[in-house]
Amino acid sequence: MLSDEDAEQAVAIKMTRQEILDRPDGPRLWAVFHESVLCCEVGGPALMRNQCKHLLKMRQHPRVVIQVVPNTARYIREQAEVARYALTFDYLRATALADDKTAGLIGAIGND
Repeated sequence: MLSDEDAEQAVAIKMTRQEILDRPDGPRLWAVFHESVLCCEVGGPALMRNQCKHLLKMRQHPRVVIQVVPNTARYIREQAEVARYALTFDYLRATALADDKTAGLIGAIGND
């Protein structure tokens, strides 16, 4: 459990990250994650619903892309480390759900 001071610091850091995204010269954020992270309840149902709502809100940001790799996706493994990571990320992006389907899945899981 975080102390009040640590919790306040965590909130301040999160707000700073949000401000950075909102700057005109802010970075692009492309998040690709597995569907299982949406189903792995952390902090209780209410917190997970709020997290899903936040993801749906963030995907509306012009420089944010959020994609979910569905449970049905197959993964590949390569030997060469650098090539493996680049290829794996490309594959993840290719197998992840499209933007609108990602939103539908997050919304459906968030409403459970």
